[in-house]
Amino acid sequence: MKSRQAPKSRSSVKLEDRHIWLESAS
Repeated sequence: MKSRQAPKSRSSVKLEDRHIWLESAS
């Protein structure tokens, strides 16, 4: 995903979503 660089705000949201998903899976 080097060609597609998303804004920091969007990256932050994705990171949070991933964190929540990881916690939910746990």
